[in-house]
Amino acid sequence: EKQNSRSMHLLKEAVDEDGMPLLSLAISLGCSEDIVSLLIRYGCPVGESEIKLAAKNDLAQILSKLLHYQVYHDGMIDLETCSPAVAAVVRDALERQKIQRSTLRKEAEAFLVSFFQKLLDICFCSRRYQQTQNENDLIGRAVSSALVGNVELCALRKRQKSVTSIESQMNEALGSGGGVISIAPRGLIQTLPISILGKALLKPDDPSHLTTLLLLIEDFLCSKDVNNGGGGFT
Repeated sequence: EKQNSRSMHLLKEAVDEDGMPLLSLAISLGCSEDIVSLLIRYGCPVGESEIKLAAKNDLAQILSKLLHYQVYHDGMIDLETCSPAVAAVVRDALERQKIQRSTLRKEAEAFLVSFFQKLLDICFCSRRYQQTQNENDLIGRAVSSALVGNVELCALRKRQKSVTSIESQMNEALGSGGGVISIAPRGLIQTLPISILGKALLKPDDPSHLTTLLLLIEDFLCSKDVNNGGGGFT
């Protein structure tokens, strides 16, 4: 395994005397699909330059292989000047990406709904166990922080008048690098879309998770702990 890892690292950085990456060199020389597949498997990165090179050399099969490892975006290949075979490969890749995006959205939504429901269940069970055992509810605190965020820190930062100006200045400073900073320590309840929360809590055939959330809110509001009370209000 260590040997394979070392080989993958070497292939990832390998270039010829002119600085051309190994995979690009193989495509330029018209190497077979098996060789290209082997290079990719052992760590040669697939980038936009390799995609364009395969299209330029009219290597439709190689291009099809590469597009399984690199997302195609509009304008990467000029479909008006490329060969019909290359254009067909690109159309197939676009259709495959469309299906994958649709599937990912559906699976991501189902995952977030299930994840949110499980967090509610864990938080509820943990707090009930803590009350019966009279122990410190570390798990419940951790899960509740994931649900509502750090309430004390959020309240403290809201009182700082300079937060907004500092945040905008930092975002402007990182704007060229695409970085975005969020100062407010938000939880899942504030972050997840309403549609996700609705599906997680308002199932007509299973209202148990909404009941769990309401019981948690009641439990938090009845607590003498300031952070718990803030969590209940949140």
